[in-house]
Amino acid sequence: MIKTYSGPLGHFSYDSRVFAIVKQNDKDVLKFISNAYNINRYNNGDLYIPYGINSCAGLFAKRHGLNGLHIVIPSTVKNCAGMFYDCIDLIRAPLLPEGVEICSNMFAGCESLKFAPNIPDTVVDCSGMFLGCKALEKPPTLSQNVRVCVEMFAECDSLLFPAELPTSVKYAQSMYRNCVSLSHQCVLPYSQINTHNMYMGVF
Repeated sequence: MIKTYSGPLGHFSYDSRVFAIVKQNDKDVLKFISNAYNINRYNNGDLYIPYGINSCAGLFAKRHGLNGLHIVIPSTVKNCAGMFYDCIDLIRAPLLPEGVEICSNMFAGCESLKFAPNIPDTVVDCSGMFLGCKALEKPPTLSQNVRVCVEMFAECDSLLFPAELPTSVKYAQSMYRNCVSLSHQCVLPYSQINTHNMYMGVF
């Protein structure tokens, strides 16, 4: 059943068999309420997030069984905070479109994640984006405008080398905390940057 929403999340239509609008802390939030079996059965595995929505915060948080789905994030989305939080069996991340600005904790707790998306230049906040992604070995290419990378890869104990930091980064505290497989430190840009405990537990 197709429903129409107009409010703080934007203006869009959605299939109420797949998504639901719920209240969390008095805020409207879109939630995925279906499962991979139904998406594969009725839509060939394609899962299109409604075009027109501006926030996917927490959309798939703590959901299992998303592997194999082709998840498409629309270009209208600005906020992906906690979108896949604690999706512990997620292996491959979906592509991030230009326009996304906030990716804080987007994949935090996704301990099976092996393949990270490149981060578009519209993104400014990557704090905790891959926190605890224990299977991640290679970092993505960072946004050239990202400012916040606090705990971005903390506890990623399979990460082999650090990401190249653009000059836009201002906050990188604990960015690689306990990333015990790192082979070397990254080259810091010629700019003021907070690197407190950046490599705590590593070097």
